Amino acid sequence: MATPFERFLSDLKVVHTEKFTDTVYNEHPYKYTLYGLGQMLSRYKIENEALKLEKKDEFLQLQTPFIAQAAHDIVIVKSLSDKEVVYDWYGDDIKIDYSKFKDIFTGVVLLAYPDEKSSEPNYKEHHRKEILEKSEWSVIGLSIFLSVCCLFFANKVYDDILLFLSSLLGLLGAFVSYLIIQKTLHVESKAADRLCSVFKKSTCNNVLETPAAKLFGRYGWGQIGLAYFSVNLIAAFSFPPFASKYLPIVSICALPYPIWSIWYQKVKAGSWCPLCLFIQLIILVQAVLGFFSMTSSPATIHDYIDSRIFILLLGYLAFTLLLCKFSRLYAKASEANEWKAKLALLKYRKDIIEKMFDSMPNHDNSETASRIIFGKKESPYRVTVFSNPYCNPCASMHKKIEELYAAGCQIQYVFTYFSEDLSMVNKLMMASYEQRGEEHTWKLLSAWYDGGKSQQEKFFSSELDTETLFVKEEFNNHGRWKNLTGFNATPTLLFNGKEMPDSYNTQDLLFIVTNGL
Repeated sequence: MATPFERFLSDLKVVHTEKFTDTVYNEHPYKYTLYGLGQMLSRYKIENEALKLEKKDEFLQLQTPFIAQAAHDIVIVKSLSDKEVVYDWYGDDIKIDYSKFKDIFTGVVLLAYPDEKSSEPNYKEHHRKEILEKSEWSVIGLSIFLSVCCLFFANKVYDDILLFLSSLLGLLGAFVSYLIIQKTLHVESKAADRLCSVFKKSTCNNVLETPAAKLFGRYGWGQIGLAYFSVNLIAAFSFPPFASKYLPIVSICALPYPIWSIWYQKVKAGSWCPLCLFIQLIILVQAVLGFFSMTSSPATIHDYIDSRIFILLLGYLAFTLLLCKFSRLYAKASEANEWKAKLALLKYRKDIIEKMFDSMPNHDNSETASRIIFGKKESPYRVTVFSNPYCNPCASMHKKIEELYAAGCQIQYVFTYFSEDLSMVNKLMMASYEQRGEEHTWKLLSAWYDGGKSQQEKFFSSELDTETLFVKEEFNNHGRWKNLTGFNATPTLLFNGKEMPDSYNTQDLLFIVTNGL
């Protein structure tokens, strides 16, 4: 399910990408507050303000959509009148009488005023990557679908009606098993939530969070189920004669599991898991189909001796272990994100910021070091970038620095070079700053790092004079600063003259600058 921030951006019709927006929201230390949401909106160049309405009836004068505090939670108000209010609550549109909404409304709202400049930072680049990623998944999905169709018709799976019906149930079982995995990993899923709400007094979590939800306390039944149904489907579509002969036996052998699961939910857990019951029903029906298949084609025990049955068993084992490994990796990644957010709460405290940076070595960041300075002169924040025009990591860093520049931070560049024959580019940048101005040179620098460096000196105008006193002094100052600091690695960043602590990066600096910490 989309985050509240992403849903609000969609309601505001502000262009954004799902992945980057989710990252901005999930990594923000104050994401559950109006303060935090306001900071995120500012990052998307959306003017906003939080208000406490003196009279709740003033609410009717506000332009939707906006965010409001109601019932100890945050909701997105999408439309309102003196009769009815429609608001988004965890992705669902709730309609309520205006009088009833007034009772749960605290009077606190967050208003947003997007304009033509409002958009996600580096939206075009993020959008391109998102399209490529979605296209890749689409190709994977289409390839699997076409492969299944080809196997289905090439092997005439439809000739065996019992195998065909069992395979359809297997597809459904694989899907429900996937939903169970989502629930155990706490991944939001509307489909899983709706199925789990079939019984009003029971939820899937009451069962899925018990010790019995994992075999030997390690292997989740969702992963085992997905492996079981998937391997059966591969066998049925790839080797129909083999599947027709052995899968009925497998389905009957699986009968103890649904019997045990239903008993456990009824007697031990005292609660029902609708998703689990769907799986039990599928296994039971498959067993019935298997029984009919076996009785329609009688055979002796010798007819069932086949080494390929071990390949089938190994497939169950390998796929189960693989799914469990991926699930644990996902769980660890989710846990890491939670700890990252907790760390942010700590390291964004003003006193911690001051102590961390005060403990770092200090270097000259005045105009004596470099006069190549961009941004607002009155800004209390200055990021010094020790950079090499031909350095690829420096090009990547410049894209991150652009956000700081847009946020109003001063950016000071100190240039170095790999060798004397490549130093002319440094002088050309300095000449551009002197002769064309700050704004032009910033665009020139961005274009250089965006691919212009492949043209080398031809990238620059032939009218630039690199023999002026300014260029000579600046070039010497940059070299002198490098020798004084002892820096060699590029890019190296300083924040207000201080070296960067290991636990801080450009996104942290953006947070500090944006919030005046």
